[in-house]
Amino acid sequence: MGTAFWLRSARHAAPIVELPLLRVPAFAVGTLAALLFTVAFAAMLLTSVLWCQEVWGYSAIRTGLAIAPGPLVVPALAVASGGVSYDGWARGVPRLWGACCSPGAWGGGPVRWVRARATRPSSSPAC
Repeated sequence: MGTAFWLRSARHAAPIVELPLLRVPAFAVGTLAALLFTVAFAAMLLTSVLWCQEVWGYSAIRTGLAIAPGPLVVPALAVASGGVSYDGWARGVPRLWGACCSPGAWGGGPVRWVRARATRPSSSPAC
């Protein structure tokens, strides 16, 4: 699918991503960082849902309510941290956030979930 996307972007009159932009180092690095962050965040969200439902035995509604506080806090944090980019922290904050999210998404989260599923007794009560 990714190959088809790039081939279409190379041949289309008005592509979604203009490939010459990727020759600009800042754009290429920013795009790669955004891609890696998105993959890590999606993996973290998926493993959180799976953990709640498969390990803790939550229902779909209870899982949704357990995960809801995270997205609900985003607008307040976005407003509160808006001035950070003007203070010269614009590079440090995403790096710190990426360093915090990546280990759980790439190794800790999925590994923990698989181990818990393998060792969980079948007679354990649902929460």
